[in-house]
Formats: sequence, structure tokens, C-alpha cells
Amino acid sequence: MFKFLRKGATSVFAKVFLAVITIVFIFWGVGFYRANQQIVAKVNGQPISLREFNEFYNFKLAQLKQTFGEVNSKFLKKLNFRKRVLDELIVNKLLEEKARELGIKITKQEVEEAIQRIPAFQEEGSFSPQRYAYFLRNLGVSSQFFESLITMDLIKNKLRLFLTTPIVSSTDETIHYLNFLNQKFLLKVASLPFSFCQALVKPTEQNLKNYFLAHRDLYVAPARVKLRYVYFPFKGSVTIKESEIKDYYRKNLHRFKEPMKVKLIKIFIKGTSNKSLQKAETIVKKVKKAKDLERFTQEKPHWFEESSLPPEISKLLKVAREGQILGPIRVRDGYLILGIEKIQPEHYLPFSKVEKEIEKELKYEKLRTIARKKAEKLYIEAVKEGELAKAAKKLGFQAKKTDYLTKPALIDMIDSFENANKIFSANAGEIFPPIESAHGVYVFELIEKIPPRNLTFKEAYARVKKDFLRDETRERCKERALRLITLWQKGFSENAARKLGFEVKAGQTTRLQEKRLFKVSKPGVIDTPFIEKNKVKVIFVEKILPAEKKYSQEEIRKARFLLTVSKRENFWARWLKEALEEARVEVKK
Repeated sequence: MFKFLRKGATSVFAKVFLAVITIVFIFWGVGFYRANQQIVAKVNGQPISLREFNEFYNFKLAQLKQTFGEVNSKFLKKLNFRKRVLDELIVNKLLEEKARELGIKITKQEVEEAIQRIPAFQEEGSFSPQRYAYFLRNLGVSSQFFESLITMDLIKNKLRLFLTTPIVSSTDETIHYLNFLNQKFLLKVASLPFSFCQALVKPTEQNLKNYFLAHRDLYVAPARVKLRYVYFPFKGSVTIKESEIKDYYRKNLHRFKEPMKVKLIKIFIKGTSNKSLQKAETIVKKVKKAKDLERFTQEKPHWFEESSLPPEISKLLKVAREGQILGPIRVRDGYLILGIEKIQPEHYLPFSKVEKEIEKELKYEKLRTIARKKAEKLYIEAVKEGELAKAAKKLGFQAKKTDYLTKPALIDMIDSFENANKIFSANAGEIFPPIESAHGVYVFELIEKIPPRNLTFKEAYARVKKDFLRDETRERCKERALRLITLWQKGFSENAARKLGFEVKAGQTTRLQEKRLFKVSKPGVIDTPFIEKNKVKVIFVEKILPAEKKYSQEEIRKARFLLTVSKRENFWARWLKEALEEARVEVKK
């Protein structure tokens, strides 16, 4: 499926992104050969090369920039970004080793199917190679590198599933959990609106100047550019022959392969003693077919793909039949019984079902090729003429001008952080190679660039005053809240709250309704003020009363699911922590 994407690396567009990736190696001051050889860390003897680190660092940095925009070295240092990237690589290397020990493998087909299921790469419910190729180009990574990321994600998911699937919650445990969540809290809630504290803030001119100087980096007029451009959208009329569609179907048949799926109902008997085994065997003796297992559990049957199941279960299912019961199967912490309600064998989608999808894909690719050829022709002519407008007129295309654009506005326009950076780092008069977006290709000429500059105090005055009032108001309210908490630690007093400007109201709630009370175990003041959008709150717990509620089967089912998820997450976190503590990790300086 991905071969044609790799071949595309010879195109003009791919070369632009490859050039961006090359910058990373220059930045680190090492050549490609040395990056292959140098080792930055070892995990149980397994090396992490400098090249692996550079690729992963570059990818994570691109993700960070997409979230926060441009980031500087101070910001990265504050985040301890380099260490975080290396820590994640160390965890990945450790999980790969643990997966190998347990016989967990990821096939190329699984990787391709996982990529096809990513919503960002789909169009009208079907995988779009064009969207996928555009994503890779925009992010500046190779298909091999992205496939390695997906492989790692699948390893994590399989390993996590293998280790945590046996962890379940009993009915008694679930009811205890529901009782805990539904304990009734009788409260006194003191609220102080920010407007009260803002009235106490009287900023002087000197206060505002000091604030401006302390936060000067915030008050900057961003760089802006004005561009001339010609846009070639992926639109038009093209003909796709039926023979082309059939040929594509034959050559890419693996893309239309549906994996084996099974509909299973499962029962887990906790404990590894003979008593637990006898209990599991008794259940199996009482049922004749898979459907009968529903009498012994509240869990509903679920469809599972073969790739999501542990290897030993997958092997059993390959020779099983519908209606059969498997088990008891000895697993971690207990015994598993599986009922096979339905089996959907591995199969290929017929041509009739995918014909329209393929036709649409081929049309898109033809239109994209046409637009790219026009853009490349214009670019070559513009470089010859030295002017985009002159070249466009000569070839019969229409050139337009943008308004002054900030970098975020340009990114929105072209859907590319890397290319926006390139344009903003260029000089006026430069003509850029074609830049492909999701729906068309641009050819740009930089007309004018206005560099960023620090605003003067006078220019930023209104923003400075607004920011100063906001920060000072919150700080004043927080100080009052902390004073009230100190007073209420000696005992509740409504008068003490009112003297500080708080309004006190009685209330009642449960942990289920108020997550901030989750860890509260006894009456008294909560020692942290709660900052909300327009006010600060201090909460005093007067009493904690037991739950007085009977739960429906549906409530118990939902709570059991949430409790099981929580237990599995906690187990996974503990297991990973212990695995890291036991691992031999050597980090090079």
C-alpha cells in the first residue's frame, strides 16, 4: 500500500520536506553516517541510536509546534523536552522487549489496516492515500518512520490488553464502589467573586510599567508577510476507465482485505486455586452452546479482530467453530471462559463494493497530478522571468495578492507549519517551489516582510492594564481564600468568611457529582482553594453520610465497566513503573 508513497520521494514537493528533515541533522552537528553509529542510550543492552533519537525528537517537536506555535530554546528547556523525548524512547524500547518475551508480534498487514482506520486519512468513510501522503509531507516524515510509530502503538495496545484483560470487577466490589461514589457530603461553600477583589486593585503607572517590563516577551507585534500567489485547486473533469479501476483493484488487493473477526462472550473467574478452577469447570458443564454463557455474566458479547487478541487465544480461534465454548483457559490471576457466538472469516471485499471508492481515488490523483504539473511549469517560468505576475500572465494564469498575514494565518491558508516557517525566513522577492495543501497547490512570491518587534509601553498599555488587573485580582482573591482556610482549620465560622468578603451557602453533593471531593475522607475544610472562571471557592465538609440508594442493573453494569477500566489503568501504570525500575538503562552523556 505504501510503495507508491515512497516512490513519490523523488518529487519536487517531497524534496522540500526532505530538506527540512536534513536541517535536524545539521542542527545536531552530526553527519548521517555518525548518527547511525552513535548510541545515546541502552535498555537491557538494546541500543537507541542517535539517528532514532533525532527522528523521534524532530517528530515530537513538530507536534509541539502544531499545538503551541513557534517555540524557542527557553521554552524547550523549561519543558525538559529533550529528556522527555529520550524517556519515551526508553519506554518504547522496553515495551518492544517485553512484547517479544510474550510472543506478541505486529504484522505489516496490521500496520496498514491501522493506518487505514485513522479518521484523518479517510474521506467519506474510506481510506484516502492522498490524505495520508499529504499528512506525511506536511509533517515532514517518511512513511517508514510513521509506520514505525504505528507499530509501536500497536505493540503497546496488544501488550496492555494481554496484561490487563483478566482484571475485572465483581458485583460486590462494584456496589462498594458505587456506595463510595454516592456518599452524601453536607457542605458549607464560601464564594468570593473576582469583581470584589478587582475593586481593591488600584494600579499606579509605575505598577503597570513594572509589569510590562517583567512580561515584555508577551507584548510583541508579530512578523507579517504580503504574498503574491497563483492557486491550482484539485478540481476539474477527468475520465477514469473501468479498466483502470480494475487494474488498480488487482494491484492493490491487499488494501481491501477484511481481517477475521469473532463475536465473543467472556467470563473471567478470579483466582488460581482449585476452587476457582472447579467453579469455571462447573459453568462450562452447565452450558451446551456459547449463547448459554450469557446466563452467567452481565457482559454483552463483543466483536474482536484477530489482531487485538493475545497470540494463544488467536491460535485457538483459528481452529474453533461457531457456538463452541473454549476453556477454562488459565490466564494471569484466574481462568477465562470464551463463548464463540459468530466467526467472520478473513475475506476480500468484492470489486463491486469498492469500485466507486477506487474511481474517486483515481480521479483525485489525476486532478492532483494536473495541478502539480501546472504549478511546476509556472514555477520554472517565474524563476526565469524573476516575477510571478509576469510568468502567470504569460501562461494565462491569474495571480492574486494576500493581505498582510501573520504566521498562524498563513498556516491556516496552506495547512503547513514547515512551509510557513520557510516563507517567513525568506527575503522579499523570493519565489517558492509549489506548496501542496489538502485541496490544491500554491506558487508564492514574497512581496514584503515586516519583522516582529517589541511593542512600546504606550502601544501595549491597554493590554498591560487588562493583564495586570486579571493577575492581581486572582492573587488577591487567592490570598483571602488561603486566610479563610487557615481560620476554618480551627473550626467553621460564617462570620470569619463574611468579614473577608465571602458569601456562604449550605449545600450537599456526592463524589459522583463533584469530582473535587474524590479524595476527601473526613469532615473539615479542604486545604486548597478552588479557582473558577469568575470566582474562588473554599469548601468546608460538615458531614459525610453513607449512601442511601439501591442501584439498577444498568447502573451496576456501567459502574463495573468504569471500575474495571480504572483498575486496569492503575495496574498498567504500576507494571510499567516496576518494569522500568528493574530495567538496566544506560544513558550516554
